[in-house]
Amino acid sequence: MADPPEQNIEMVRQAFEAYARDGVAVVMPLLDPQVEVYSPPGIANSGLFHGVEGYRAWTDAWFEAWDEFEIDPQKVEAVGETCVIAVCHQRGVGKSSGIAVEQTMVYMWDFQDGRIIRFHLYMDRDEAVAAALDPAPRQGPEG
Repeated sequence: MADPPEQNIEMVRQAFEAYARDGVAVVMPLLDPQVEVYSPPGIANSGLFHGVEGYRAWTDAWFEAWDEFEIDPQKVEAVGETCVIAVCHQRGVGKSSGIAVEQTMVYMWDFQDGRIIRFHLYMDRDEAVAAALDPAPRQGPEG
């Protein structure tokens, strides 16, 4: 049974707030044990990761690179019955370089029974919407 889109949007908003307050571990209880995590080529830490351990490995590698990192959701919207995308402004300071970086990323979540079954990052909204509307598993190199 699909979760109502409004419920999924609220879960995403709450997850961003909790992340800002408490860090990435707050997302773990929301993940389906077989969650699919995808970050496309051209983005640091790109690849396809599976399961909660894959998510943990992906986030650990990402946050090892940053002294500071913030995500500011600009727009959160439902796509179809089960997906939510969020256009976000990200800011960080590289750990080894000390260089400040800012970029826009689009996060895509797909929900089933109140759990995240797909968590993807994209460089633009159109890519995220296309992925949200295509329920087929991603193909690509394992991370």
